[in-house]
Amino acid sequence: MPVRAPHHHEALEKAGHLRLPIAHWDIAMNISRIVIGLWLVLAMASAAYADTPAYSTAVDSRMTINTDLTAIQETTVRQTVLKESAIRILGQQSLSFAESISTIEIVEAFTQKVDGRRLALDPGNIFTRDAATGLNAVYQRDAKVTTLIFPDVQVGDTLVYFSRTYRHDRRISGHFSFASVLARSVPYSSFHLTVEAPKSVELTLHASGEGLTHEASTSSDAQLHTFNYEQKAWSPEEPGAVSVWDRDPQIVITTFKSMRDLGAGYWASMQGRTSSRPKFNCSQTKSQRILRANVLRLKPSSTG
Repeated sequence: MPVRAPHHHEALEKAGHLRLPIAHWDIAMNISRIVIGLWLVLAMASAAYADTPAYSTAVDSRMTINTDLTAIQETTVRQTVLKESAIRILGQQSLSFAESISTIEIVEAFTQKVDGRRLALDPGNIFTRDAATGLNAVYQRDAKVTTLIFPDVQVGDTLVYFSRTYRHDRRISGHFSFASVLARSVPYSSFHLTVEAPKSVELTLHASGEGLTHEASTSSDAQLHTFNYEQKAWSPEEPGAVSVWDRDPQIVITTFKSMRDLGAGYWASMQGRTSSRPKFNCSQTKSQRILRANVLRLKPSSTG
């Protein structure tokens, strides 16, 4: 007859390490399995929680382009706090702009509490000042930043602000250009942009990226463009990653038809300026580079 191998607890008992009845040993083993299982579940839940955004952002914007190629853009932004880590991120927000190109007005800002209360932001918590470039001893005279400070933010709160941007870019006469990138590191719950312009304004539009759609319609004297974005995947920004302009969904609206058109417009804007001691506005120089990059992204089939 084959010899039965002793159970693990029997071997321990013979060694003098354990004096539990078999029933008690089985109970202890079952409990240990449950504890290990719960630990694994909690570890997996913690990893999944870390892979979710700390807040959500909903954007609803409408831009009206005028016949003189100035524009007014009205935008409502709603940001809901989902984790405590978002309180530091959203509690103080900054909107940057260059006075020679555009100005921003905060029409309304408030906090929507979980219990339904609506707390208007004190006017003293909204202020505009000179913006820093991030480079030592480098200043841009027309670079400004409007800051909003939301006090007593808690998880579950929704921070809301309604802004009005006046666009009056005159760097290259007779042209209009607008660009926006929808970075995957921003957790969009929704994004909606409507652009209205006179039918006489010839616009070239470029909308690319997963989840971004563009619809166009016209009437007797106007054209309407609607952009909607449904984010397919959110991911935090990684150190050393390539520019968001090289990978993420983006919208470009301009009257430039090609690089030749842009070059001709820039050359015309520079005529009559002295070249002995050139004086460049830093923000405009940077904006010109961005404008050139945006025109390069235009596709021949994107004219709408």
